[in-house]
Amino acid sequence: MRIKRLFLVLVFPILLVLGLTGSPQAVGPGSLKWAYSTGDTIFFSSPALAPDGTLYVGTLFGSVHAVNPDGTKKWVFYSDEDFFDTSPAIGDDGTIYVASAFIDMGRLYAFNPEDGSPQWVFQPGGGIFCSPGIGPGGIIYFGAGDGNLYAVNPEGSEKWRFPLDTSASSPAVALDGTI
Repeated sequence: MRIKRLFLVLVFPILLVLGLTGSPQAVGPGSLKWAYSTGDTIFFSSPALAPDGTLYVGTLFGSVHAVNPDGTKKWVFYSDEDFFDTSPAIGDDGTIYVASAFIDMGRLYAFNPEDGSPQWVFQPGGGIFCSPGIGPGGIIYFGAGDGNLYAVNPEGSEKWRFPLDTSASSPAVALDGTI
């Protein structure tokens, strides 16, 4: 928690100066359909769109938001220990996978899409700085700050890990499971 406060004090003012927390505006033809405020900074996370139109997005300072197709809040998950600055991934069964990071600590969460309750949490040996990829059979792949590429089963157990020189890029997963 102390490190998170230090991060807030040092980095947040820089983000404000760079204009990364601006309010939404309509761009190009048409008009703004709706706007939703997370009350936080969306830094590197891009929203994931579910087949039912629900948007899922993580915030820099510890929340994951589910937004209904009409722009209203479906649910929010809050954490005092996580930075959700990677993009969510959506499994074939609708499970929402979101990774968190902070230097040597990271977690992969599996959220229930209906109410935002964590189904399980997997903790690798380091922070997760890339978005998870999902392969055949629902296997979740991601790199962690400990230098390993992880494969996690859909129920949250480790399938395997493979040592790499880097872990900052999201894995590309082919239809045949090749990573």
